Amino acid sequence: MKDFLELGKIVKPQGVKGEVKVAVSGDAFSRIKNVKSVFIDNKEYGVIGKKSVDNSVILSLFGVSDRDSAEFLRGKYVFVKKDELKPLNKNEFYVADLIGVDLYLSDKKIGTITDVVSLKTDVIYAKTDDKKAFCFPFVKKLNPKLDLSTNKLIIDEDALKEIVLYED
Repeated sequence: MKDFLELGKIVKPQGVKGEVKVAVSGDAFSRIKNVKSVFIDNKEYGVIGKKSVDNSVILSLFGVSDRDSAEFLRGKYVFVKKDELKPLNKNEFYVADLIGVDLYLSDKKIGTITDVVSLKTDVIYAKTDDKKAFCFPFVKKLNPKLDLSTNKLIIDEDALKEIVLYED
């Protein structure tokens, strides 16, 4: 699924014409301006219309023309093709791309990223090779160097020691 990005989860039908309300995070709406289709349960739906409301996006989808059809989609996740999204700026990346990246302190591998939770600050969850879990906030203080081509995130060891949130 590296070619796709999760837009959000359908939380409810919106109105009686088949629109769906999708809970999203961050600036998702600005990134999807040019998206022509979305994927739900591996089925492609053409996007007829979209609008932003608070932390949600209201989508009108081809083939979903009434409230009952929209209700059927409640609770499902919506994905978009990355190549249809607004291009990222230099030094930007999708949080989802961090899952599975190897975590390094200088040249020593300490684990693999298992999850990223977006709060006020993104929190990285990782496991060491011997399955011990730990997490920490993804902050500038760590002096992170991400290279997706080599699947590596290198962080500052001294800074990490100061801010680890949880160790298992």
